[in-house]
Amino acid sequence: MAKQEIQENEYNWDSGTYQTGATEPNKGQSVVITVLLIAVIFLGGLASALGLMNIRLLSQLMRQQQTPVLPIAVDGTQEVIDDFLRENQDHIPQLPINPDLELTLAEESSLRTAQQIMEFNRQSVVNITVQTGQNQHRTGPAVVLSSDGFLLTNAHLTDNASLIMVQLENGEQLRAALVATDAYSDIAVLYLGVQGLSPVVFAQNNVDFIPGNQAYALVNSDGLSQGHILQGSRQLDVGHDRIVLMETDIDGDHGPVFNDRGELNGFLCRYFGEDGGGWMLSSSQLMNIVEQLVEQGSVQGHPGLHLDVEQISNFCRQYWNLSFGLQINRILTGGAAEDAGLLEGDILLTMDGVELTTRQQFYDLLLYSEKENVTLEVFRAGQHLTVQLPISIMP
Repeated sequence: MAKQEIQENEYNWDSGTYQTGATEPNKGQSVVITVLLIAVIFLGGLASALGLMNIRLLSQLMRQQQTPVLPIAVDGTQEVIDDFLRENQDHIPQLPINPDLELTLAEESSLRTAQQIMEFNRQSVVNITVQTGQNQHRTGPAVVLSSDGFLLTNAHLTDNASLIMVQLENGEQLRAALVATDAYSDIAVLYLGVQGLSPVVFAQNNVDFIPGNQAYALVNSDGLSQGHILQGSRQLDVGHDRIVLMETDIDGDHGPVFNDRGELNGFLCRYFGEDGGGWMLSSSQLMNIVEQLVEQGSVQGHPGLHLDVEQISNFCRQYWNLSFGLQINRILTGGAAEDAGLLEGDILLTMDGVELTTRQQFYDLLLYSEKENVTLEVFRAGQHLTVQLPISIMP
């Protein structure tokens, strides 16, 4: 694709490197932001002796500079979070090279009351607190998938996470690594890297995933929300996959759903394009999605652009005076995005004229696009370019 010249200035689009030194900052930039930029350059050991800097490295330094401080702990004790971060600031669990995830399937079991279901899953359900790149926080439940620390939660809870902390049933605070997410099913997998956890028990089949049956959902730490499976259902054809969602009368869009034997029978999730809760995936779909996320890092057969995005950092937003946009954090080798000259660190401003604000919205637009190609407005170090990419079914 021929690179286009930028109007109203002399700079040409350069797909090889980022040259932040070649673009003069806006005159209106404040002294505070200038000082922050100098601090970032100093921390990276790239003092003013370097006239040019690759913005991908700059982007990485900006992320490292952000200090993860949670405003509120899960138990309401700020001191617990502060103490943990002082001792574990640099500790992020390292993912196993060849993970071997074995999910626990239910055997013959008897009916349980709501209180017994809570007791049965007490050590298998944990609380997570997520701090985002905008220093906001959100909390929610996750379930233990394996004794060595794989966890299952909702993708919208982990979206734009700069720090994820997990509180175990015994009150212990641990930092989690984000393994992978699937925006289409709203499922995310985390990893703690500790031994001795109690995995949740998956229902072996979907016999209980039928209208009229009992459903017990853990939406928050206040206890189980009891409801029923309803007649309504939704089907999403996402690439080669079909995601089937069943409706419940439970008010919530995240968290595990148990059957009347205390087995994990589903997971509440957000339905693409609509607000409101009560929709859930079945246990069989969960197991399939989880296994692909752990083994491959993604779910096959979904529409994509051969790239992935994340929220832009506060520093980048302020420095370039951007009110919206998503930053490319991964480009697949040999894909259309690479062929078009896009680079990790580029900021996608719009897709088909729609301003991009969240990863969820980005994938919403891909899922519901009726076109074969999308037009992206791209921002790179003060320059703009319009790029057209085909929507592909990802391998």
